[in-house]
Amino acid sequence: MPIFYGLIVREKIVMCEYTDYAGNFQQITRQLFPYIEKNKQKSFQTNEYFFHCIDDNGISFLCMADEKTERKVAYAFLNDLKKTFYNTFNLIEIQNARSYELNFAEQIKKKMEFFNEKGIGFDSKSEDVLRDLQGVKNIMVENMEKLLERDFKIEVCLAKAREINQYSITYKKRAKSYNRMQRNRRIWYIIGGILLLAVIIFV
Repeated sequence: MPIFYGLIVREKIVMCEYTDYAGNFQQITRQLFPYIEKNKQKSFQTNEYFFHCIDDNGISFLCMADEKTERKVAYAFLNDLKKTFYNTFNLIEIQNARSYELNFAEQIKKKMEFFNEKGIGFDSKSEDVLRDLQGVKNIMVENMEKLLERDFKIEVCLAKAREINQYSITYKKRAKSYNRMQRNRRIWYIIGGILLLAVIIFV
């Protein structure tokens, strides 16, 4: 499992995010916000997962990946994401954006798919980000359990979120159908009781 969660944050405000998975990692990511250092690149580790972060004057670009994903690939993804983000929105839009107001999730998805599939090759798209990867090996990695002073486990549901949503929709439809059937049954019981009572009275 490679990079599977990306988000862009201004201070503690999540302006946009994307993932195709379900789990508690989104909540855990938010606990890391106070530990993001301004204008620094940083990684946080817990068990087999890494959270990678680039901060640019209070605008933070983060992703979550498994331990098999090379750090240079994760930071190439973040740097490319940062450039596209700044090319899409101006500073006023970014500074005034409210939670989830910026329509950028599709771009996060496309870049995630690109780097998950191709990594860092020497093609025209990824050559530009290679210059930003100098010193990636020296980026500080902090242990999340020690940082947050708690023992927790990141749960990642491998079923895609859309499959979970589809199951939820199917379940709701079945529940409505069952409730309708029960309601109709109660109505027929009432009608049957009234008819039986009428027969007893008039016969």
